[in-house]
Amino acid sequence: MYESQRTFSLGKGAADPDRNESPGRAYQPTVQVVFRSDHLTGSGAVVDDGDLVGLGTYLASGIGGEIREVFALPLTEERLARHLFGWCMAHLLPGPAGRLAEVRVSQLPYTGATYREREV
Repeated sequence: MYESQRTFSLGKGAADPDRNESPGRAYQPTVQVVFRSDHLTGSGAVVDDGDLVGLGTYLASGIGGEIREVFALPLTEERLARHLFGWCMAHLLPGPAGRLAEVRVSQLPYTGATYREREV
């Protein structure tokens, strides 16, 4: 089984506007998507980067300005990970040869949450 992961930065609109950060303590929220597959694409990868352009655009836009509309407050890494997993399933697959396994979200360097498919 092959596993491949890609990390993206979230746009400014994706950070929790209610989170009080200390002045001078900048952080960049990140999303990591993990794919698994028994086989590789023609280019020799689990997933081709070109298949993930839509996700990169969505994340860079602050997930379309949907933060307050999509989530019940408070915004949590767990809710964001689940939302992005669903978004990937709806918009990326079956394009990437690799199967989406999980989405990890970290709003701060020392925190994070993972949403993954249910193991059967």
